[in-house]
Amino acid sequence: MNPQEQVPLNYEDEINLYDLWKVIAKRKGLIVGVFLVATIAAGIISLSMPKVYKVMTVLEIGETTALEIGKPTTPLENPLQVKTKVDTSYPFKTMSHLNISEENFPKIKADAIKNTNLVNIAIESPKPEVAVKILDDVVKQVVQDHGALTSNVKLDIENKMKVADLSIGLLKREREVVVSKNQLIKKNKTELQGQIQRIDSQIQSLLKEKARLNLQANPDNALSNLLFANEVQTSQRYRNELEDRLNIAIPKEEFGIKFELERIEKGIRETEIQKDLLQNQVNTIQETKVIRPPSYSKIPVKPKKALNITLAGMVGLFAGILIAFLMEGIEKRRLPE
Repeated sequence: MNPQEQVPLNYEDEINLYDLWKVIAKRKGLIVGVFLVATIAAGIISLSMPKVYKVMTVLEIGETTALEIGKPTTPLENPLQVKTKVDTSYPFKTMSHLNISEENFPKIKADAIKNTNLVNIAIESPKPEVAVKILDDVVKQVVQDHGALTSNVKLDIENKMKVADLSIGLLKREREVVVSKNQLIKKNKTELQGQIQRIDSQIQSLLKEKARLNLQANPDNALSNLLFANEVQTSQRYRNELEDRLNIAIPKEEFGIKFELERIEKGIRETEIQKDLLQNQVNTIQETKVIRPPSYSKIPVKPKKALNITLAGMVGLFAGILIAFLMEGIEKRRLPE
């Protein structure tokens, strides 16, 4: 194909920015008019809307410490459960307390802040004074319910402390009995040692008397020697019995007494530690409290006039430009070719 015979490129379908600008400039009055109408209408509507204020309060749910060291604390009630009650059950009680109908009762919104014991409670209402009274009543209900929970927790801990005191008292009395037994064993041990010494002295005396008689030439000495020998054997057997008791039975009893005393002392220490932990748990109970009382800012949260006017202006501007191009297109279609 000859280059001279090539079909020329068609630029009629391409968008010409200058032509667009000419359309906008030509119908700038329409665009500005639509923009102003939208802006003024948004301003009038925003001014006519009632002012809505946000009333807010913040609660910190109370908590109890765990008995085991290092264990996390336990809230009196899960913040999510508090949120559910604030959203559902508490409002009906407040309606009754403040004599407000369900139709006129504003919506209460509660949020449990993650990883904390805080609960935000808010109301958006054109009557902030009434909303303050509503939140104040709701807060009182939560604090009252948690006060009852705190009392129950304290009562349960106090009962456990009484049981601990009773256990300590019983262990101490048991220790007194064991100590008395130990003293009696020591007394028996001393008496046994004295008896053995006396028997040893008696045996020595018998042996000396027997030796003295043997030195005398007397036909009756044989009978006397036999009697002395029997008495020495009897004393020796009795001494051996006493020595067995002193060296075997008494140490066993002493070991048993020592074991019992160690067990009792350990029980007393562990129970006293448990009691101290319980006391610490009572002392560290944190009751539910109001971090931020129900209040509101003097600046309303709705209507947001600046935002409404800005959005309306932007919509009006785009709508004006769109209408301008539509009118320009219709006008061109009506012109003869």
